[in-house]
Amino acid sequence: MDRTLRAALLAAVILAAVVGFLGGFLGFDVVGSLITGAVVGVVAALLIYAAARRADTFHAPTPPSPGFPGAPDRPDGSPADVDPDEDR
Repeated sequence: MDRTLRAALLAAVILAAVVGFLGGFLGFDVVGSLITGAVVGVVAALLIYAAARRADTFHAPTPPSPGFPGAPDRPDGSPADVDPDEDR
């Protein structure tokens, strides 16, 4: 089980318990509160899982340049290992 699935299941359990407890504490029907909590928890779990799947479809980030992090080596902003007269 990967981290995303564990997070989604944990969110579902926590939301079901919180909504069920709050509904019972406020005087609503306990069974209805638990069912509502379960539905809200499943919706939250699906949103977390769908967002994680969507994030996997993005392209890989550009790797940082060798001089990263740090200030540029020259006043014009170019690194010291690049010849400013060379065409790119």
